[in-house]
Amino acid sequence: MAMTIMFWLDALVKIAGAVVTVTAAVSLCIGPVRRRVLQKITRDDAARAAIRALLRQQIIDACDKAREQGGMIFYQRENLHDMFTQYEALGGNHGIKDIVDEVLELPTVKIKKQEIEK
Repeated sequence: MAMTIMFWLDALVKIAGAVVTVTAAVSLCIGPVRRRVLQKITRDDAARAAIRALLRQQIIDACDKAREQGGMIFYQRENLHDMFTQYEALGGNHGIKDIVDEVLELPTVKIKKQEIEK
Protein backbone atom coordinates (compact mmCIF):
# COMPACT_ATOMS: atom_id res chain seq x y z
CA MET A 1 0.00 0.00 0.00
CA ALA A 2 2.79 2.41 0.87
CA MET A 3 4.38 1.60 -2.46
CA THR A 4 1.19 2.55 -4.33
CA ILE A 5 0.92 5.87 -2.49
CA MET A 6 4.57 6.64 -3.23
CA PHE A 7 4.00 5.77 -6.88
CA TRP A 8 1.04 8.15 -7.16
CA LEU A 9 2.79 10.92 -5.23
CA ASP A 10 5.80 10.59 -7.52
CA ALA A 11 3.55 10.70 -10.59
CA LEU A 12 1.72 13.74 -9.18
CA VAL A 13 4.99 15.59 -8.54
CA LYS A 14 6.16 14.86 -12.10
CA ILE A 15 2.86 16.09 -13.55
CA ALA A 16 2.99 19.25 -11.42
CA GLY A 17 6.57 19.85 -12.53
CA ALA A 18 5.58 19.43 -16.17
CA VAL A 19 2.68 21.88 -15.74
CA VAL A 20 4.98 24.47 -14.15
CA THR A 21 7.55 24.01 -16.92
CA VAL A 22 4.94 24.38 -19.67
CA THR A 23 3.44 27.44 -17.96
CA ALA A 24 6.85 29.09 -17.68
CA ALA A 25 7.64 28.34 -21.33
CA VAL A 26 4.31 29.76 -22.48
CA SER A 27 4.86 32.88 -20.35
CA LEU A 28 8.28 33.42 -21.90
CA CYS A 29 6.82 33.17 -25.40
CA ILE A 30 3.72 35.25 -24.75
CA GLY A 31 5.51 38.18 -23.06
CA PRO A 32 7.21 39.56 -26.20
CA VAL A 33 4.13 38.88 -28.34
CA ARG A 34 1.94 40.72 -25.84
CA ARG A 35 4.30 43.72 -25.86
CA ARG A 36 4.25 43.85 -29.67
CA VAL A 37 0.46 43.64 -29.76
CA LEU A 38 0.15 46.47 -27.23
CA GLN A 39 2.61 48.62 -29.21
CA LYS A 40 0.63 48.00 -32.40
CA ILE A 41 -2.62 48.91 -30.67
CA THR A 42 -1.02 52.13 -29.41
CA ARG A 43 0.27 52.99 -32.90
CA ASP A 44 -3.12 52.22 -34.44
CA ASP A 45 -4.86 54.44 -31.89
CA ALA A 46 -2.42 57.25 -32.65
CA ALA A 47 -2.96 56.84 -36.40
CA ARG A 48 -6.75 56.91 -35.94
CA ALA A 49 -6.50 60.06 -33.82
CA ALA A 50 -4.31 61.73 -36.45
CA ILE A 51 -6.67 60.80 -39.29
CA ARG A 52 -9.63 62.01 -37.23
CA ALA A 53 -7.89 65.36 -36.61
CA LEU A 54 -7.07 65.77 -40.31
CA LEU A 55 -10.64 64.94 -41.31
CA ARG A 56 -11.98 67.40 -38.73
CA GLN A 57 -9.85 70.18 -40.23
CA GLN A 58 -10.86 69.27 -43.79
CA ILE A 59 -14.52 69.26 -42.78
CA ILE A 60 -14.20 72.66 -41.11
CA ASP A 61 -12.43 74.08 -44.18
CA ALA A 62 -15.12 72.68 -46.50
CA CYS A 63 -17.87 74.15 -44.30
CA ASP A 64 -16.17 77.56 -44.20
CA LYS A 65 -15.84 77.55 -47.99
CA ALA A 66 -19.50 76.57 -48.42
CA ARG A 67 -20.59 79.42 -46.16
CA GLU A 68 -18.47 81.89 -48.14
CA GLN A 69 -19.95 80.63 -51.42
CA GLY A 70 -23.48 80.64 -50.02
CA GLY A 71 -23.90 77.01 -51.03
CA MET A 72 -22.11 73.93 -52.24
CA ILE A 73 -21.41 72.38 -55.60
CA PHE A 74 -22.83 68.84 -55.83
CA TYR A 75 -19.46 67.09 -55.60
CA GLN A 76 -18.47 69.25 -52.61
CA ARG A 77 -21.66 68.17 -50.86
CA GLU A 78 -20.92 64.49 -51.54
CA ASN A 79 -17.32 64.91 -50.42
CA LEU A 80 -18.38 66.61 -47.18
CA HIS A 81 -20.91 63.86 -46.50
CA ASP A 82 -18.31 61.13 -47.14
CA MET A 83 -15.67 62.83 -44.97
CA PHE A 84 -18.14 63.24 -42.11
CA THR A 85 -19.28 59.61 -42.37
CA GLN A 86 -15.67 58.42 -42.01
CA TYR A 87 -15.01 60.99 -39.28
CA GLU A 88 -17.91 59.59 -37.25
CA ALA A 89 -16.74 56.01 -37.91
CA LEU A 90 -13.41 56.96 -36.34
CA GLY A 91 -15.25 58.18 -33.23
CA GLY A 92 -15.17 61.89 -33.98
CA ASN A 93 -17.79 64.52 -33.30
CA HIS A 94 -16.62 67.52 -31.22
CA GLY A 95 -19.66 69.50 -32.37
CA ILE A 96 -18.75 69.00 -36.02
CA LYS A 97 -22.11 67.34 -36.69
CA ASP A 98 -23.93 70.61 -35.97
CA ILE A 99 -21.68 72.51 -38.39
CA VAL A 100 -22.08 69.88 -41.11
CA ASP A 101 -25.86 69.74 -40.69
CA GLU A 102 -26.03 73.53 -40.94
CA VAL A 103 -23.92 73.61 -44.10
CA LEU A 104 -25.79 70.73 -45.74
CA GLU A 105 -28.93 72.89 -45.53
CA LEU A 106 -27.29 75.45 -47.84
CA PRO A 107 -28.43 75.29 -51.46
CA THR A 108 -26.62 73.34 -54.15
CA VAL A 109 -24.97 75.81 -56.53
CA LYS A 110 -24.08 75.25 -60.17
CA ILE A 111 -20.62 75.81 -61.59
CA LYS A 112 -20.54 78.78 -63.92
CA LYS A 113 -19.09 78.14 -67.37
CA GLN A 114 -16.42 80.82 -66.82
CA GLU A 115 -15.17 79.01 -63.72
CA ILE A 116 -14.80 75.75 -65.66
CA GLU A 117 -12.66 77.39 -68.37
CA LYS A 118 -10.16 78.77 -65.83
